[in-house]
Amino acid sequence: MVLLLWVVVMGTAVSFPLFVPLRELLEPAVPPLRGVVLPYMASLVVFGSNVAVLAARGLAALLSWQVAMAPAIDPWLLAVQRVGELSGIVVAAALPAWLVALWSGRQRTVTGTRAVPMARVPLAIALVWTVVVSQPLFGLMGRVLFPVDTWLMLPPVAAAETEPPSATEWCAYQLHPSSFACEADRMTPYAVRPESVDGYGFKGARCVSAADVPRPECVGRGSSGI
Repeated sequence: MVLLLWVVVMGTAVSFPLFVPLRELLEPAVPPLRGVVLPYMASLVVFGSNVAVLAARGLAALLSWQVAMAPAIDPWLLAVQRVGELSGIVVAAALPAWLVALWSGRQRTVTGTRAVPMARVPLAIALVWTVVVSQPLFGLMGRVLFPVDTWLMLPPVAAAETEPPSATEWCAYQLHPSSFACEADRMTPYAVRPESVDGYGFKGARCVSAADVPRPECVGRGSSGI
């Protein structure tokens, strides 16, 4: 019961689509969940991100890797940061569940309680819960190990000022070797580049897999486009 309660409580903090209905159901009825669970989760996310970045920078210094100077962003460092953040989420959500499961097994050993058919249920719950909350991390690791070409897509400035532009109106501005390289380019401060290029703006830009942009075109593009 403690494990199931923990899964329900953590379901109010994780942003996975699977738990959205649960969060919408519980947060209005139990307001303290937002004030307690979210700070706990955020602290582990920040901790995981900081540890991953520090480790990556230390390894880069040891191996004499070149690190981009601000305002440029290293794609590999961005990938490491994202892995650290999701690892923090997994640890925050799964570690207490494993501690409860192991404590339950130890209690049976210490007290000499006879094994029953439901004895391994806590361990099974902890295992299933870990797999569930690790899915985004698995997906992210797949993007790290198997990068795909990604377009930096720019929305038309004129349309963006009036209404959200349709996908066919966006400009496939620049092709990157991975989604992290595209994200690093997208996060470059606006101050170091023009606000728009041939009517397409960097504000609201998105990174889209090249497989989803079969015919990249930019109407009215100049030499800065593709």
